This record gives sequence, structure tokens and C-alpha cells, in this order.
Amino acid sequence: MIAFGHTAVGVITGIVTYEVATSLGISPALVLFLSGTVGVVSHYLTDCIPHGHFFKHRDYGAKVKYAIVFDFLLSILFFTYLSYLVFGISIETFYVLFGIGGAQLPDVLDGLFYT
Repeated sequence: MIAFGHTAVGVITGIVTYEVATSLGISPALVLFLSGTVGVVSHYLTDCIPHGHFFKHRDYGAKVKYAIVFDFLLSILFFTYLSYLVFGISIETFYVLFGIGGAQLPDVLDGLFYT
């Protein structure tokens, strides 16, 4: 599960960015931007860890649908639900969502390029 790992790291970056930025007194809007930016950086850092991709570019269209549903969407729903359980509807949940969005953005853009 490639997207699951990026989603989990996005959650971590969102929470850590929130903790660090609020302790420094940075405005919430800037922290949301930082959370997404740190999420993008985390994507490339975690891509340095060797991992395999489950499909080649020639059969991208046939297999990617299952990866989008089971790996990408379900992991986002799972971690969003956990964030809701822990934080409720609060600014922390939005930091987590921005971290997830940043962590997934490079692969989403890459996927749109190949479809």
C-alpha cells in the first residue's frame, strides 16, 4: 500500500506542524499552508525509502482504479475518521487534512498526467 504510507506520514506532518507552529504563535492560515508544504516535502522524503510500485506505466489504466479506491481513498477516509474521533471538527483536523493533501499531491498530479 503506497498511498496508505503517504497518508499516514501526512497525518504525522499535520500534527507536528500544528504543535510546532502553535507553540511559536504562528497564525492558523499560515500553519495550514505550512502543513500542506511540509506534506509535499514529506512525500519526497518518504519516496527515498525503497519501495515497489504495483503496476507499470503501460498497464496503468487497468490496475490504477483498484489502487485509487482501496489504497488511496480508503486510507484517506480511515485517517480522516481517526482525526475526527481524536480532534472532532476543529482546526487540528484541518491541519491533518492539509498534511494528507500535501503528502498525496505529487502522486495525484503524476496520476493525472498518466491518465
